[in-house]
Amino acid sequence: MDQAGREVSVTLSRRQALWGLAAAALSGATDHLAAQAGAAGARTVQRWNVADQRLVPPGAAGTDIVHAGADRVGLLRPGQAEPVWQTTHGLSGPAVFRPRADTRQVLVGSLRSLASWQLADGAVNWRRQATLQFGTPCLDRGRVYLGDGHALQALDAQNGNLLWRVDTTPDTLMSYAPTVVGDRVLVGPGNGRLYAVDRDDGRTIWTLDLADEWQYLRQLHVGANVLVAGSYKELLYGIAIDSGRVLWKFNAGNFINSHHVSGQTAFLWSPTGWIFALDVATGALRWRHRTTAYDGRSGAWASVLAELASDDQHLYALDMGHVVHVLDRHSGDEITRFKVDTALRPALLVHADRRIVLASDAGEIVQMAT
Repeated sequence: MDQAGREVSVTLSRRQALWGLAAAALSGATDHLAAQAGAAGARTVQRWNVADQRLVPPGAAGTDIVHAGADRVGLLRPGQAEPVWQTTHGLSGPAVFRPRADTRQVLVGSLRSLASWQLADGAVNWRRQATLQFGTPCLDRGRVYLGDGHALQALDAQNGNLLWRVDTTPDTLMSYAPTVVGDRVLVGPGNGRLYAVDRDDGRTIWTLDLADEWQYLRQLHVGANVLVAGSYKELLYGIAIDSGRVLWKFNAGNFINSHHVSGQTAFLWSPTGWIFALDVATGALRWRHRTTAYDGRSGAWASVLAELASDDQHLYALDMGHVVHVLDRHSGDEITRFKVDTALRPALLVHADRRIVLASDAGEIVQMAT
């Protein structure tokens, strides 16, 4: 926005974006290669062997850690060597999303089935089978919101019973998680539209149709009362929650991979070789950090496929070379990095006391202090 409150477009063409990224002078940007950061070690605090070689990203349940994978689900407690509980999940296939947890339950699902376990002891609460295919769920205030084929469903989190459903466009799959803001559920079902519906009854509040710009919105995150949504293409959007009006667009020059919103800032990594930090309210660039110049210089990062994560001071990125990078979230400077001595799943969780939790290909959950 300018000083008069008018909308300011942050969109560049693909060619402009790529040339701009290759140049070293974008206003407000930091152009430091990762090689300038000092390499340092990190202390392994605890390892748990959960004997599951297809682990999905671990989830947080307060100060505890929830894991799931090919055939198991369990609860780990830092400082305790053995799991609080661990059981065979009995789903129709491997778990496919990060476990969701609240103070009472853990939610894990495969493509065709979904189940809830009691957080305290791992007893099964309920199970539910998909009509077509489940998407990633959102667990919010006693309800579960998720896609089943092209339909958005609201389930009672206590018993898994269907409360309401909203049908969208047939022959589409609602794969990505909805998000809940106040009294409304926001979802992009894969038909080029974004829906805001009433959380209590599924009544449509507004719809945004931008099928000419997107099919799917990969992730929906909220900050400063703005929905930050990433498309399959190059654009990150800031959308007004009350009206569905597009406030800003940012062109990252390539596909948007796992953007992350914390407070007033949205972070994203682009395969063009940059991490960007944007103001959530306006889309203005706060800083950028070059991860790869594609010119053979040392210090370049491998691709980043794990979701970015943050605490109040740091931004964390795990690259495919099994290196964890720690940046100052306010300036974009890389503070440190360390290579983990085992092959990792593409997952990183920032946990209590600024510790990070990683999952290995060998079936281990590792907690580290940076």
